[in-house]
Amino acid sequence: MNRFKIHGRELLLGDLAEITRLGPPVEPFSLLVATAPDSPTSEETSLIEALAVPGCRAMCFSGPGAERLHDTADGIVEERGLLDIVTTWHAHEDATEVVSYFLELAGGGASWLLACVGHEPNMARALLVSGGEPRQG
Repeated sequence: MNRFKIHGRELLLGDLAEITRLGPPVEPFSLLVATAPDSPTSEETSLIEALAVPGCRAMCFSGPGAERLHDTADGIVEERGLLDIVTTWHAHEDATEVVSYFLELAGGGASWLLACVGHEPNMARALLVSGGEPRQG
């Protein structure tokens, strides 16, 4: 897992298993997931189950399975009564557009940004080009 400071916020860039093991940060956070073509996978669902908690402001899904994973997340969020979590899906936008939305609009300035973008290398590049500075820890 890699940690960056971006626009004054903490960005954790990792794979699904790493972010799931980490669990939710103690401060408000937003999540970005680049979906697998066969979404929702059991790993993706486990991630959503681990992070659909108070403190989560937004969950953004991109890629070919975005709509299906979004529907899964909506079901979990609604079942838990966490209706203040905003969920969005971006199946046809390019990486730059998705990253722009995630950084500027998702989560209303959440202190932490969690990104699982292993299925989309352009997404990781777009995040880093947006001003990410490497951090220790």
